[in-house]
Amino acid sequence: MNNKKIKHALNMALAFSIVSLQSIATADDTDVFLTKKPKPNLMFIMDMSGSMGFEIEPGSPLSRADVMKDAVKSVLKLAPDELNIGVMSYGPGVTSGGYAMPENQRSHGVHGVAFPATGVNELAWPVVGSSAAIDNLPNPSSTVVVRQYLSEIVDQWQPSGGTPIVDSLVEASRYFAGDKVIFGQDIPSSYRGTHPSTHEGSPITLDLTKTSRNPSIAPDYKSPITDRCQENYIALLSDGSPSNYYLNQTKIVRSGWNYYRVVTSEWGKGPGAFASYMKGDGTYGTLASGVGSCESTPSGFKAGRCGPEITQYMATQDMNKDIPGEQNIKVFTVGYGAGIDVDTQNYLKSLVSIEDKPDTPERDGYYSAGDAESLSKAFSDIIEMVTESASTMGSPSYSVNVQNGLEHDDATYVPLFSKASGVRWSGNLKKFKLVSNNGVKVLQG
Repeated sequence: MNNKKIKHALNMALAFSIVSLQSIATADDTDVFLTKKPKPNLMFIMDMSGSMGFEIEPGSPLSRADVMKDAVKSVLKLAPDELNIGVMSYGPGVTSGGYAMPENQRSHGVHGVAFPATGVNELAWPVVGSSAAIDNLPNPSSTVVVRQYLSEIVDQWQPSGGTPIVDSLVEASRYFAGDKVIFGQDIPSSYRGTHPSTHEGSPITLDLTKTSRNPSIAPDYKSPITDRCQENYIALLSDGSPSNYYLNQTKIVRSGWNYYRVVTSEWGKGPGAFASYMKGDGTYGTLASGVGSCESTPSGFKAGRCGPEITQYMATQDMNKDIPGEQNIKVFTVGYGAGIDVDTQNYLKSLVSIEDKPDTPERDGYYSAGDAESLSKAFSDIIEMVTESASTMGSPSYSVNVQNGLEHDDATYVPLFSKASGVRWSGNLKKFKLVSNNGVKVLQG
């Protein structure tokens, strides 16, 4: 049969099919519904402790902080549009002329949220503009978007202080949960204070160098969780083992009118504020009332007490009661620089709550980085995993009985896709038939 005859036969078959369908109307209209999740929230907690000022490698003019800032800038330029990103840091704490401050005037090096989780392509000025005269952030122009502005925020941070990993995770969890501000209860002009855009009400007026934290007047954080299907993540970077500069680990002596801190062998090595007095006290919010007993020295670090329990609790329990369903927060960690020994690496891995695939040798969700390339790749991989986990999913669709329009036929259609970070996913549509097997309805492919 030549090509003309084949073409003629196909045209006749198509015409016959259309006429037949019009006359007997037996075709099913089968819809495949695709549901799109809201933008996932990703909060970066960046280490700005004193060791971040160390050179990235012997003889290099760049510090660990310099390389981190460059990595953040390069990764944010390429971050997918459908993503909310926020930033906070830890390290510099509250001191006054080198003297120890009273416990309720100390931040322990834990900071509030510097910038709320916001769409990376949204304008930055509407978020921070109303507080520009009183905050400690750079003033963005009217055209600067969040992905660019976050780099400007991180770029102004300076290394100092310790590594209060556990209490920083606590403060971040309070942000997601919409609990009261604790360590970030400081004036917004301080690098420790949470930004006014991150909490309810007026800007905080307490100055921790002059007065005490006051939980009774602390504002509630504005949770970034707005939908029951939203994915929530924390990515914590550390260049060393956990430490805490908590007052009960020091000896305070008086000399004239001044109180001096005397360094002891345990200075910085003991458990932080959450493990010492917050845990078990419901007035300190969701985590404090939910986390039970904690291992005393996880991976050998007293200062890391309650860290693994906190991240597992966030990953498995409802962290925002105001949103229907169970709102979880999952944690990635990045071990950065030459200060990451085996014990520190094991501790950071114990904080990870991303599902670990059994067929991979490394702990999924933990990244080791020692230079600009590996750090950029770690950040990129985290962002890719976050966006893929929150990708659009397909739901099954059923054909309708055209005789009465009131019941389904026995055909079920399920779209199956391989998740990917791009806009196109490979996949196909599977048809299954609902059959009876010893009185039980099962799907048969």
